[in-house]
Amino acid sequence: MRVAFIVVSGNKYGFGHSSRVLTFLEHLDQVITPTVFTNERRKFLTKCFTHVNVVQFNLEDFDDFLINADFTDFDLIWCDLPDVYHSCITKLKNHKKPIISYNMFDKKEVTCSEDIAIFPNFNKSEVVPIANGKVHLSGRNYIAIGKKFFYNGENKKNKILVSMGASDPLDITGWVLRALDFENFPDHTFNIIVPDSKDHFDFDGNHPNVNFYKFGKVNFEKELKESKIIILNGGSTRYEAIAARTVFVAISIHEPQFNLTELVVSEAPNAGINLGVLSQIQSNKLNDIMKELIETEQTLFQLNTDILSQNMSLLSVFEEIKESLSL
Repeated sequence: MRVAFIVVSGNKYGFGHSSRVLTFLEHLDQVITPTVFTNERRKFLTKCFTHVNVVQFNLEDFDDFLINADFTDFDLIWCDLPDVYHSCITKLKNHKKPIISYNMFDKKEVTCSEDIAIFPNFNKSEVVPIANGKVHLSGRNYIAIGKKFFYNGENKKNKILVSMGASDPLDITGWVLRALDFENFPDHTFNIIVPDSKDHFDFDGNHPNVNFYKFGKVNFEKELKESKIIILNGGSTRYEAIAARTVFVAISIHEPQFNLTELVVSEAPNAGINLGVLSQIQSNKLNDIMKELIETEQTLFQLNTDILSQNMSLLSVFEEIKESLSL
């Protein structure tokens, strides 16, 4: 089957959209012939998918691209876009091809142009018909995680990872650096992933247990699996942490992100701490939580990781989509 993936990512929106498509390419390489249309071509060219054709478009001309691109030879159009671009999908309708969207937020109450809207979250999976014969798929079956994130007996070290992804528009990384009293954790190493959007931090102090790594310049999967704790802000990294059996402390950008994390910790209480929305958190709260986690040595080794099967069933998901679309 010939599939056109349309992906928007970058410093402003993060690279989770690209990462999810890369995960689908990894799992579906035997059953699809893909072409990726993206504003960030370099993200795909570095992953050595030699069978994947990658075409770059200018994001400033995104509407024109959606209307005028030639999708004649494709059986399916698959969109993974930041939420602000979801409404642009309507411009694909004249191509008369089945359209899938993969979304970070619920679309059941939204007027959708796509045939199937997918919303991965930690609920049990469900299929819900929505207006005009469209279908909304949601739940944990649709969470896409790369195989390399799954814990495979790696030695957990006294390492704490801090990663807000590539963009970090609210500078949560800087907030964490200012909030943590690193001298109170002398036996733990803090590895800070510096977002693409930052060249430096206003960081007062020379702490021997704090290291800085530019985003994309470190083996993130390996670091995550070896770390006991990760401080993050949500998105797919929550699920990657669970797969890696690494406890997360989540600092949310806004209320919808907080609510999604709350769903995770309600279903898997040992998975991590939902600290709150950044604007509402007192800085000393992060130190208190870190002390508690380190003192109790809370780990995910008792968590039933069948909740995120290593096989991910993404091939089954794709077959479900084909059946729904009669392809």
